[in-house]
Amino acid sequence: MNYIELLFTTIFQEDYQQDLLMNALAEAGCDTFEELDFGFKAYMP
Repeated sequence: MNYIELLFTTIFQEDYQQDLLMNALAEAGCDTFEELDFGFKAYMP
């Protein structure tokens, strides 16, 4: 299966802000997330 990879470079002051964005992306269809030092990657089938 092919996936679309989305790279998010984030500068949030609070961890919950990134969690809110990841939850919104999950509702939009992203099913896998990879946290990085400077943000995260989201994958959508």
